Amino acid sequence: MHVLLLAPAWDESPTDGSRPVPELAAALRRAGHTVGAIALAPGGLLERRAPLEMRVVDGITLVEEGGAGSASPRGGRGSGLLLRRRTRQALEAYVAQAGSPDVVHGLGVVPAVHMTALAGAVLGCGVVLSTHGGSSADEPCPGAGRVRADLQRVAIRAADTEELRERLTRAWHVGAWRVLPTVEDAAFTQGTSSLYAQAVGAVELERVRTDNVDC
Repeated sequence: MHVLLLAPAWDESPTDGSRPVPELAAALRRAGHTVGAIALAPGGLLERRAPLEMRVVDGITLVEEGGAGSASPRGGRGSGLLLRRRTRQALEAYVAQAGSPDVVHGLGVVPAVHMTALAGAVLGCGVVLSTHGGSSADEPCPGAGRVRADLQRVAIRAADTEELRERLTRAWHVGAWRVLPTVEDAAFTQGTSSLYAQAVGAVELERVRTDNVDC
């Protein structure tokens, strides 16, 4: 299956104890998937952003912001608008080079959920979001309506532990979260294969339903 990972950074070491994105991507490749990635950090409209660059890393097509920019890790004024614009640009560049994925897999909640929901709508593919700790489990702050709305647009949501799954369920009230362990490659790849199949199946089911309505 062709999988496109979406994350705020590619090779930075996570501070929440989760595994780096390159490790997860490599595990998916070893399991037989074709893997690509888009890495975009949030930032305000007035911040200087580096241009998008594409490179191939260990067989993984990666689109990211290259060079030296001044993006804030927490975003800024207009960050949502800019992130959506940059995500569209990155998706166009990725598809032109590597083709359309079967499923997009966002890593983390913010900003990955916004990238993931948009990618699913633009590409018409399966959508999965998984998170492995950090502030994603905090109680939503005022203004988090956009996050909740995009979470509802994601067909498959998962956390890496049962305890985190329960916290996310209580915090966001967007329906079921599944468990996707990431510590061991075998559990991660087996879990993702199942979630990817469900996400693609949900898209196919929606297409059949839409075709029936059109008829």
